[in-house]
Amino acid sequence: MMNMNDFGAAMGLLQMYVVFVAIVNLLPILVGVGVYFMARAREHQTGQAQFPGRSAVVFTLLNLGAYMIYGGLMMMLNNIVISAGGENPDYTAFKLGISILLPGAAAIAVMVRLWSYWTRGESCLSTHNLFVKVYSGINVLWTGGVSLVMAAALCFTILQAGEGGFGWETVKEPFKMLSVSLVLTLVFLACNLIIFGRCRDASTSTNNDEVAAADPPSSP
Repeated sequence: MMNMNDFGAAMGLLQMYVVFVAIVNLLPILVGVGVYFMARAREHQTGQAQFPGRSAVVFTLLNLGAYMIYGGLMMMLNNIVISAGGENPDYTAFKLGISILLPGAAAIAVMVRLWSYWTRGESCLSTHNLFVKVYSGINVLWTGGVSLVMAAALCFTILQAGEGGFGWETVKEPFKMLSVSLVLTLVFLACNLIIFGRCRDASTSTNNDEVAAADPPSSP
């Protein structure tokens, strides 16, 4: 039977896993190289400028910066929830979260500025840019999977709070951590879903351009 030490260790490992993956970001260099060649092909197919080289640099760092903000916020909010009301609160994790969040925010600010300068004012969330679609799609898959794992862990924690389990006093701290982490992950998921939903497929863009060319607006 799982004891309290094992339960706490499992929750701690889950938290460490989420923060670690958020900071590292799954294989950003390989993804960037792969999307670079896809963007070149799409550029020839649709005739729309994709800026593949600049996009590979800018959007890889933008995505990494977003994950750093996500990981930093998770550490900060969980530290506040756990330390609130304690006799000797420890805000070391909060400080570490700020240390992760600030460089991520700075990287995003710099990359947005560089993208605007390099592309002469084009939005960094352009609906036809392939990097925006791929990275937001990967984020949707990853955060969706993490949300399901967190939801399952939260349900298990709630069930263990009842009769025959560890009791509420034992599981209340993991419950708080999982609740905050799940809410933050769902917010991150929603943001990526909105971005991904706005992106257009290459076939859709090409068909729309062909229709517009074949049926020009009539003059008044």
